Amino acid sequence: MKRGCILILSMLLTACGGGPELPQRDGLQREASELLYDWLGALIAQQQSSPDPAMDGGFFCPACQRVHGRCADAILPLMYACRETGDRKYLDAAVRLWEWMERNTSMPDGSWVNDVQISDWKGTTVFSVIAVGEALMRYGDLLPPETAAAWWARLERAAEYIYGNDADFSRRCQGDRNQNVNYSASAPYALWIVGQKTGRTDFLNKAAQIAADLFACFSPNDCLLYGEAPKMGPTPKGGYPVDLGYNVEESLPNLAFYAAAAGNDALSELVGCSMRSHLEFMLPDGAWDNSWGTRSFKWTYWGSRTSDGMAAGYALFMDEYPEFRTAVRRNLELLRRATYGGMLYGGMHYRSAGQPPCNHHTFSHARGLASLLAVYEPASADAVPLPLPREAAEGVREFRDIRTWLAAAGAWRVTITDLDAPYRVTGTHPMGGALSLLWHRTLGPVFAAGMNRYALIEPTNMQMDRQTVTTSPSPRIEYTLDGILYTNIDDPFAKVAFREGCFESLGALVDVDGNAPPQGPVRVATEYRLTEEGLVMRVELLSSVAGAVRVVLPFIARSDEACGMDGAGFRLQRGGLTLRCEADAPLRVGGGNTSGRIFCFTPGFEVVPVVAPLTAGKSLEIRIIVSDKML
Repeated sequence: MKRGCILILSMLLTACGGGPELPQRDGLQREASELLYDWLGALIAQQQSSPDPAMDGGFFCPACQRVHGRCADAILPLMYACRETGDRKYLDAAVRLWEWMERNTSMPDGSWVNDVQISDWKGTTVFSVIAVGEALMRYGDLLPPETAAAWWARLERAAEYIYGNDADFSRRCQGDRNQNVNYSASAPYALWIVGQKTGRTDFLNKAAQIAADLFACFSPNDCLLYGEAPKMGPTPKGGYPVDLGYNVEESLPNLAFYAAAAGNDALSELVGCSMRSHLEFMLPDGAWDNSWGTRSFKWTYWGSRTSDGMAAGYALFMDEYPEFRTAVRRNLELLRRATYGGMLYGGMHYRSAGQPPCNHHTFSHARGLASLLAVYEPASADAVPLPLPREAAEGVREFRDIRTWLAAAGAWRVTITDLDAPYRVTGTHPMGGALSLLWHRTLGPVFAAGMNRYALIEPTNMQMDRQTVTTSPSPRIEYTLDGILYTNIDDPFAKVAFREGCFESLGALVDVDGNAPPQGPVRVATEYRLTEEGLVMRVELLSSVAGAVRVVLPFIARSDEACGMDGAGFRLQRGGLTLRCEADAPLRVGGGNTSGRIFCFTPGFEVVPVVAPLTAGKSLEIRIIVSDKML
């Protein structure tokens, strides 16, 4: 990352000199800039002018009906926009956001709380320091000198809070820990920003120490950053608590910026290696497959909730890894598809399902786009775009450190996961050899697993489910007894293997806490075989059981897409093709609204649950294929 490192250091040292002339823009820059200004226009329209100090200057969220505590992260993109356009409305909005933050979330110990009167969590102080610190480094001369000095002094107090709270920001990556690794991964950059401005060598030394500790937080086989769970790992099956969304949209970008600014080449090399490994999970349409991640309760198809996006971090390594340029462009295109009326919706079907957009997505990712535009270098005229790893993939790749397999055959992509690392509470992601993703080159996502049971693990950072009928988007086997749901995807003890072209799982139906039904274990076996024609599933109930056991397949189907049952099975029409699901047992649609749909907040799709009965001792075969015959 030598050229990127030089660029960042130059930018940091000269930012207050009025700013360089804007380079000629390429297509990626134009897309990022246009999207950013769409988002900023919507956010400014939401900025409150009110006699109520709890509202005045904040962005009112149409989904959550309040002002989010971290909305001042938008100070960075607003000041970027002021520098680029010369329009003071952006600077005025940024100053008002700062004043709102200081009135409402500032604490006596120098921290800022995550949300006003709802959350007392102060760890997000690191992200506020980074957002405001980058704004001051690059565009601080836009402010009156006394205002800029006051902001820097306030950031120094915030850095003192980070410095003095090792339990939150710099615990070594071993054993149990109080907080997730994203705070440790972001603390070095926050401390460096303030330390280099104020001359505080204690901040700079602490940043270096935390960064050194983080070398132990990259998994041994797959170079994945781990630590997104209270217990570090390894798990009983040898897995590690990894969350793709937080890593690619927050932790790794912040580590990359720190490594470049501090000249830490060893850390830069490690982060680049990890970014490449994480990129194996990007789908050809620019989506991130976090169907297996420990914090998948914040997974959206395009990334993650309350984080900044992958673009700026990956942009730093485009010289070394040209496929990163493809990744940034594809993800930008997906973000554009999820944006309506200037608001980034929390998933691809939020709008079609009638769900309002939470503005946290918009202001967080606006901050990320501003960082991208500040450091991006256009491709040379003779540069050849490289495909994404999963775009060109064939066969099966195992990721041992997360007990997850990626399979590819023709137009199909599949993810199978057995990661036994629940996050704080159980049921946050599928386990037990679950089919967590099925994707097709033309159809796009067919299945995309989310939480086994939707719950507000982080109430201030997730949207309330007010539907009368809910479901998990995860394909599964389930059994209900006395109101308690038992599934195969809650089983952390299942035995999973890939043999002779087939994924095999032998497990049990258990409740969300891993307990068997009162009458004893209910054993099940599943097989998945992927070919260029499609997916064949075989499911067998190995135990006699009183009551109905069924397979549930939540097919992704937007409300305006034609789908339904016919004499042979389930049909779904999309992209000029027809998906067909057939079985050697009767299939039926298993509930939902009048169109059969149920909206799943993670990762943000409407689904039609298709169910098939299971009979003890009898194998059930299910076939999912595609034809060009329309409904």
